[in-house]
Amino acid sequence: MNLLPIFGSTAGLVIGRPWALIATAVGAAIGFTLVAIFTEEISGWGDLYVWINLNVSLAITWVGVMVRRWVSSRRRAGKA
Repeated sequence: MNLLPIFGSTAGLVIGRPWALIATAVGAAIGFTLVAIFTEEISGWGDLYVWINLNVSLAITWVGVMVRRWVSSRRRAGKA
């Protein structure tokens, strides 16, 4: 649950496309659902922590996508 931003940044860097946002959202849905079912740490989708963590993770995923694009454009510019 707390590692979701790391998962998002990794997905953004590895995938490098906006689809990484979908991967992060699906990972969050699976992770938060399991935590809500098996523990008492969160109270479900109405918990503010879930939404803050999800939004931070999606923002970090987008940063990862942009970094990947920047690195690949620098490589292409260097080869020209």
